[in-house]
Amino acid sequence: MKIKIWSIGLLALVLATRPVFAAEVEWFTDINVAMAKARAENKFVMLDFTGSDWCGPCKKLKSDVFDQPEFAEFANVNFVMVEVDFPRNKPQTPLQQQMNQQLAELFQIKG
Repeated sequence: MKIKIWSIGLLALVLATRPVFAAEVEWFTDINVAMAKARAENKFVMLDFTGSDWCGPCKKLKSDVFDQPEFAEFANVNFVMVEVDFPRNKPQTPLQQQMNQQLAELFQIKG
């Protein structure tokens, strides 16, 4: 009986101390789809211009801000998130590259 009570107590402790996983941010790569969703849900669009596989500050912003549960909770309520990526080693379609370049030019992103 003591082992059973001890096991239940241990299970309760494990469940109470495990990390709570919040929802992740939903990222779009197509600005048109993102804009339509934002209009339908009355949300703002946030663009993240990034070099996801080579840019140190971009990686830090992702890990320190975008990957945090508090940001995910806020962003999912208020924003439609768009990743405008300029990777060096991750493949992208020519259409995605063109769309990202047009957004960079539109918003005068230089680096």
